[in-house]
Amino acid sequence: MKKSNTVFDGSNKTEQVKKYKNKTGRAYVFAPLADEVLTSMFKRRGNANVMADWVGTLQMLKLLQDKIHTNALHKGFWIKSTETGTKLMLIVSELAEAMEAHRTGKMLDDKEFCKLEDITTPKNRILFEKKFKETFEMEIADVFIRLFDLCGGMGIDIASYIYVKMLYNEGREKLHGKKY
Repeated sequence: MKKSNTVFDGSNKTEQVKKYKNKTGRAYVFAPLADEVLTSMFKRRGNANVMADWVGTLQMLKLLQDKIHTNALHKGFWIKSTETGTKLMLIVSELAEAMEAHRTGKMLDDKEFCKLEDITTPKNRILFEKKFKETFEMEIADVFIRLFDLCGGMGIDIASYIYVKMLYNEGREKLHGKKY
């Protein structure tokens, strides 16, 4: 299978070829996996609207990953080499913080959170740190931020792999054949 530098555009509900390069210089590539396998999966499923929806979702995940990783670069998180194992344990630590927030009932108040307008003002930053920063929802957000940053730093097109894994899981038995 020939390696390709293409991504799905999704416009007009058809596949278009387009290379996407993030600001760090790494090319996110829908490798042969996405170019051929994903296209084949969409065609077999026979629904162009589903394909367009998924293509848009995959692209949004890629853009989110790029934005998160670019921010981490600007904040100095990739200046010195850090072992992948260390980065994975930082993700685990965010999960532990989420568990502790849930265990102690630190859940986000949606009504209060919706009132928070511009997070960049000093007043709202203080409010955020006081009321929202250590809530379950924000700790889960930290997990995703660290995961997307890791994938961005390693050049992993995680959006494509998530989609394929979801399709695989759809065909698995209840509880994937386990007790829980």
